[in-house]
Amino acid sequence: MTTRINIFPVLAAVLLLLGFSQAWADSASLSAPQEDRIREIVADTLRQKPELVLEALKTLEERQKAAEEAKIQEQLSVNEKSLFQHPDDPVGGNPNGDVTLVEFFDYRCPYCKKVHPDVMTLLKEDGNIRFVYKEFPILGPQSDMAAQAALASQVLEKYQQFNDALMTARGSFSPDHIFGIAEKTGMDVKALQRAMEASKDKNDKILRRNLELAARLNITGTPAFVIGGQVIRGAVDLETLKLLVSEARAKKKES
Repeated sequence: MTTRINIFPVLAAVLLLLGFSQAWADSASLSAPQEDRIREIVADTLRQKPELVLEALKTLEERQKAAEEAKIQEQLSVNEKSLFQHPDDPVGGNPNGDVTLVEFFDYRCPYCKKVHPDVMTLLKEDGNIRFVYKEFPILGPQSDMAAQAALASQVLEKYQQFNDALMTARGSFSPDHIFGIAEKTGMDVKALQRAMEASKDKNDKILRRNLELAARLNITGTPAFVIGGQVIRGAVDLETLKLLVSEARAKKKES
């Protein structure tokens, strides 16, 4: 029978060897001779069983991931209404769908543009997905202006068409480019500009709320999706999206 060694005291001592001796020693109230003795014991142990370091680090990483996931699940629960049901959020797909898919995106993000056709195909083929748009402009002033224009287009009932046009557009998002795209979707540019000015305070609050939500869910880039109690960071393909929807439906039936 193999005897397993408790690796966490070893890991703590490894931290001593890596330069954290004073902080660790203070918290443990060790005397200098005791600290020296621990160094000797750990050094000897690591010479005989160097694999303990990798095992300790792997275990620590797993515990950190578990703690992070628990924190995210807590945040999903606490912020459920703001995340899935906020009245100011644009909603696409089937507003009465049995599963809700949330996307945080930036119009200048190449990965958002890459995944966009798959998201639209998913919504069209499934027909029972409620899709929540989370404007998340993190790539500079042009991203922010595009988001402001998109949110203002809700007043003109053109949000989904404008969102799709912005997602498929290429090049920089200068004001002229953004308004040119708006015009191609059938919007009155002057009316859009008036809507942007009138709704700026409200839309600023929406964008701040999205930024805060993203921070709570440890979302630092785009795209990011939330569905069925999962947070998926980065672009995924159509088959992965379908699998996530299937898992969310199965989970909903079980609850």
